[in-house]
Amino acid sequence: MSLAHSNPVNDARARPTQWFIVIIIAAILFASFIDLGNYFSAIDPSYQPKRVYLLLVGLSLGVLLLAQRFPGGGMRTSFVALLFVYVFLNLVHAYFFDWRAGSNGQDIAMFRAQVPPIALVFGLAVIIVPRHLLARIFVLILLVVSASVIVDFLKPQWLYPMDAPAAVPGRAAGFLVNPTKAGEVIMLSFLLALPALTPRRGLLLYLFAGLAIFLTFSRGAMFIWILVFAFLWMIGSLPRGSIIVVGLSLAGLTASLGLITLYISQGSTAANIPELIQRLGFFSGDQITDDSATTRMQLFVEGLRLFASQPVFGMGAGASDEWRFEVGPHNQAVLMSADYGVLGLLMWVSIGLLCLTGRYYQDFRLQWLSTGVFVAFSMLTHNMLDFTYWMLALLLLSSSLGVPHPSRTVSMIRS
Repeated sequence: MSLAHSNPVNDARARPTQWFIVIIIAAILFASFIDLGNYFSAIDPSYQPKRVYLLLVGLSLGVLLLAQRFPGGGMRTSFVALLFVYVFLNLVHAYFFDWRAGSNGQDIAMFRAQVPPIALVFGLAVIIVPRHLLARIFVLILLVVSASVIVDFLKPQWLYPMDAPAAVPGRAAGFLVNPTKAGEVIMLSFLLALPALTPRRGLLLYLFAGLAIFLTFSRGAMFIWILVFAFLWMIGSLPRGSIIVVGLSLAGLTASLGLITLYISQGSTAANIPELIQRLGFFSGDQITDDSATTRMQLFVEGLRLFASQPVFGMGAGASDEWRFEVGPHNQAVLMSADYGVLGLLMWVSIGLLCLTGRYYQDFRLQWLSTGVFVAFSMLTHNMLDFTYWMLALLLLSSSLGVPHPSRTVSMIRS
């Protein structure tokens, strides 16, 4: 049975298989966007995340076999080519760079070379589903992730132990364990859900997502959340009166900072209170900079110094992870420039251009919005290409799923 040519009205037998495929793809997206493998590892340190990825690869291949069609309709070949360049570059770094004794650079390069092929297999399966169904799946993902963050705030250590790797005491993260990742997934899910949202439903979902992002205390995600609202409001994708609703919501959250501080300080995370108070001071406007913001500026400058020292070929994959600082540069553009040189910088620019020229949305202004979100997050995080949820989001945003085409499975399941 070919999904591309079957008609769910005339071929009733095809419908159960089609819905089964949609359910499997929804599971793949959920597992990717909540980073299920790392979540299991946070609960049980002996668990290997690759088990989840192997299962998802098997499910993706099974979907492609059930679909009985050539995959990849709507996927940009230029994006696929960029992924292969990235893989090839990391393999070159892994096998031909002169790594110093004790360096983890080769392991980092090999890890980075594994993520794109896995994400590509997921993408080949996911892109079978028409865009309107994908958008509805992302509505569910957004609701689940946001709800898990709120539950994590109200019931700390209920979803995962507080000493789990990447967990930050006092900052809710839900299934993502890390609050920065939670903020990223919420915003990406909201962007990818936009085709399924009416202005009023979009406002409700936006407010719910904003509450969850606020509870992560991720200033970057909160700042991007506000910018996304401003853009959507200006182009009329949200009701005109929503500016009052959002303004009152922000005022209410700001007014509740004292109660939130008291609630956290009385919990089991009191040891982390000084850093959290600094963050809350930022949200209230009492404190513009803190230790975290100052450190990030130092990381930015150090990353530029690495790039300047070897601008052509870069310092090698992982160079920005193995320096005198305990953390990476928190800047994707700087990381790719420092590790891979000019080619890495060009790859980062190419990703942005592919998002800009993609056709996931029928309204081209939303492509500008998604590109702006990618650039903004690039200035705040450095491991975007290490996670399948970022890879899948970029693949979809740069796709042409918003362009009707007779060979695509738009008629697979009627809305």
